[in-house]
Parts: sequence; C-alpha cells; structure tokens
Amino acid sequence: MSEQPTSSPSADRRDLEERLKCVEALPLKRLEPGGRRILHYVSEFSVHTQTFIYDLIRRLDAETEHDNIVLCRMRVLADERPYDKVLHLPWDHLPAETVSAVYRRLLERCEIDMAVVHFAEKSHDLGRIEEAAGLSLPTLVMTHGYDVFELRQPGKRADYVTGALARRDDVRFTAVSPYLAGELEVSGVPGDRITVVPNTV
Repeated sequence: MSEQPTSSPSADRRDLEERLKCVEALPLKRLEPGGRRILHYVSEFSVHTQTFIYDLIRRLDAETEHDNIVLCRMRVLADERPYDKVLHLPWDHLPAETVSAVYRRLLERCEIDMAVVHFAEKSHDLGRIEEAAGLSLPTLVMTHGYDVFELRQPGKRADYVTGALARRDDVRFTAVSPYLAGELEVSGVPGDRITVVPNTV
C-alpha cells in the first residue's frame, strides 16, 4: 500500500466511493444449503499463461453450489476472458485506508466464507491487505508449480508463506503432484497441511 498519497484527500475520497460502489454492484449468486462464498485472490486476472485458473473459477461457479468472487491487483484481458464478479483493487498504489475500507466492505457485503490464493507467494499480498484491514479469512493456498520452488529463495514473501502463514490453523495448501507436495514440505510447510490436487481442465 502506498505510504504517501499521490493525490488530494478529496480525490482519494472520490476514488474510495467509486471502489465501494463496485463492491455493491457485484452480482452475487443466491446460495443454496451447503454453498459457500469464496474469494479468489489472483494478482493478474486473467493472463494468457493462467488459463487454468480462469477455467477453474468459471467451472466452480457454474457447476457447484459455491459463489466465486475474484479480487485482483490488475484486471487484464477482460474482453477475452469475461467474468462479472471481479473486484480490481491495486492495493500497492492506494492509501492503506482505502484498501482497508474496500476489503472490509467486500467481506461484509458478500459474507465471504474463505479465501483461495492462487500461487503461494501471492499469499503475502493478501496478507498485507488483511493486515491493513485488521482481519483474516480461512485460506486455501493453491500452488501451481514453479511457485513451490520460489519458496526456496530467501525473502519476505517466502518467509511469510513458510512461517506465519503456514503456522495458522485455518490455512491449508494444495500441490498439483506428490513431488511438488514434497518440495512444499521441504520448504517449510507442514506435511499435514498439504493436499495433492492435480490440475484439471
């Protein structure tokens, strides 16, 4: 989040009002018994190289009782990959107060039950948003391949994922193969919090 506002207080207020209107406009699915409202955090939604994430979210929304909302830092290919439940929140360019207010309203209005983070290192981004808002959600971290190996590289993102995040009782991880599950465990994620879920089309 931006440490110093790059615009005037009145411009920041207008921006906040517009972003809150976007939250109110999200077309929520009527939940049936057993249905959950899931927030997917995808840094860039949806780039060409991540078709599997776009397809997964659309399939979950169309074929299950769950309602799936996307929170992204950057919205790309919106015309080629339409999805009407996307909230664009460029958190790293906004005042912390704006990020906090929008995220809180999103969780309140949509009654979000859990978060799904796509790619392990992006959990650090959502963690910063949650820290600004002073709250957190039960979280499933879906690793997709190369991101498992990035956890071997020293740095604040890897340290957060394999440290504070992996120790939370309400966080679980998935890996797309037994081999990657093993690599995830070697990186520091407890094995009993990892489930193998192969990528599907």
